[in-house]
Amino acid sequence: MKKTIIILTIFFALFGFAQLIFAESPPGFPDDSNTIDNETVLMRASNSPKVYEIKNGQRHWIPTIEVFNNYGFKWSDIQIVSESTFNAYPRAKLLRAIGDERVFYLTESGMTRHIPSAEVFLSYGNKWEDVFEVSAKEISVYEHNNLIRAQGDYKVYLLENGQKRWIKTAEDFNARKYNWSKIAPVNQTEINVYPLGTEIN
Repeated sequence: MKKTIIILTIFFALFGFAQLIFAESPPGFPDDSNTIDNETVLMRASNSPKVYEIKNGQRHWIPTIEVFNNYGFKWSDIQIVSESTFNAYPRAKLLRAIGDERVFYLTESGMTRHIPSAEVFLSYGNKWEDVFEVSAKEISVYEHNNLIRAQGDYKVYLLENGQKRWIKTAEDFNARKYNWSKIAPVNQTEINVYPLGTEIN
């Protein structure tokens, strides 16, 4: 067992995993006491070191070693499959911490953004049964997505204290050392739900 752990540690280190880059509410998901459902399958594609939990037809990214261990998963249970087999499972992109009513959208880059209302949730064609329950510990490890822009619009907003604040120029954006790659596109329903705050200039 120790050899297995050492080999896996070296493997992930070679891929530059400082935190294990493993990887949008069915009952029976592992709770904070680490009770694991026997139907859980751990999987990674042969072309990627990211590890996912496969459950209820979705693939759920496990973001860090700490979260992996907190759920009581075993390294030896990880299955390596072809890319086509892996891609047959849709990405779990709607997360909710057990005991919390808030639903978060998990972006492709691994950031979470609170979905502010049922109207916004449904405007994306989401289904309530697709909300994936995770531990509060897992929710806490994700970076919060607070830079958004409406699809088809050049204006970038900072979400702050429940408001959207327009960042007027690229110079203002860069001066605050924001990251262009962390801007998430949202639909008009969502952009409209945030009251307009003071401009950033």
